[in-house]
Amino acid sequence: MSSDRDVTRIVRSWLDEGVTALPDRVLDSVLDQVPTTRQRRAWWPARRIPFVSNTLKIALAAAAVVVLAFIGIGVLRDNTGGPPTATATPVPTPTVTPQILSDGPLEAGTVVAVGLGPSQSMSATLTVPEGWEGFDGRCVLAISGTEAPDGMAICFLEVDTGLYSDPCHGSSGPADVPVGPTVDDFVNALAEQTAYQATAPTDVTLGGYSGKRMDLQLPSEVASCDNGAFTPWDGSIYAQGPDNRWQVWILDVEGERMIIVSQNFAGTPSEDLAEQQAIVDSIQISPGT
Repeated sequence: MSSDRDVTRIVRSWLDEGVTALPDRVLDSVLDQVPTTRQRRAWWPARRIPFVSNTLKIALAAAAVVVLAFIGIGVLRDNTGGPPTATATPVPTPTVTPQILSDGPLEAGTVVAVGLGPSQSMSATLTVPEGWEGFDGRCVLAISGTEAPDGMAICFLEVDTGLYSDPCHGSSGPADVPVGPTVDDFVNALAEQTAYQATAPTDVTLGGYSGKRMDLQLPSEVASCDNGAFTPWDGSIYAQGPDNRWQVWILDVEGERMIIVSQNFAGTPSEDLAEQQAIVDSIQISPGT
């Protein structure tokens, strides 16, 4: 579990390494949004429900900035009686507090996820467009839905102890396939399982760190699983429907493993897949201290 001091260190570390330096009052505002204790709960929210878009609020805010800019213009005449000369009075740049990844709708822009990885010391930033929401501090979900036939989501995950040899009954017992702490340990375990299809691992770099990528094709029959949950490993999400596709990045972050999963379906529209991939490509990782 992360203490208040741990969370402060994590966020300050991210800010020190990033391109934005925030004053203490803004950092304190960010920290007020972060729960000091993560409660592990059953993975995955209920089916998505619609909500009112924030587009109107953003438009009104933009209009207000334009009005303030015009108010700040001073009109002066020169000594020769020439035409008025507009002189712009500098308008202070508003301080923007980064969004902490938490439950609920997300504004378009940069989101900060803290308390990631086995030690909960890592953090990550990612850029999301309109139409996404957060869950459990570790996932961003398409508001249109995560389930078959066209849902999608992205999650930062862990492996608590290992894989389930029978993921269909994973929710009713302990993981029975031990997995070590390294990237290769997890890659080899995925390659050896037989409950779903896995591609050969390929070398990748994501978020500033290297590792492996494997794509998983989960089975068509998942409804009959315990609690309707097909769960590949303890600490993972479960299949969002038949033929769920997972793209899995397994990264070595200064000796600690980070797992990032994007999930979708064959029916997910190509433009949605491109949007999802853009979010993944925007990820930047901080190892913490």
